[in-house]
Amino acid sequence: MPPRIAGLLWTEEAERHVAEHIDPDEIDELIGGRDFFLFANRPGHPPNRWRAIGRIPGGAYVTAVLEEPDDGDPMNWRPVTGWRSDHFERRMYQAWRRGR
Repeated sequence: MPPRIAGLLWTEEAERHVAEHIDPDEIDELIGGRDFFLFANRPGHPPNRWRAIGRIPGGAYVTAVLEEPDDGDPMNWRPVTGWRSDHFERRMYQAWRRGR
């Protein structure tokens, strides 16, 4: 079962990096809106990173890579990067929604 995310802990570096792809507020909206599913990141990436795919209130599909806190505190997930979900990610999200 994926871990629970209760909040994000942004660094200036992460905010700058995410802003190169999407507005960092979109990741806050994604996690705050609770309409996402979480799964282990792609093979070859650090094992403590997870991908969250979902929709934000404005309707856009967003994918975020989040780093799991090493202390287990669900309030301290660190955003790493984010982008508009591609077709495959949107389909994964839609399949997840149908299966809930």
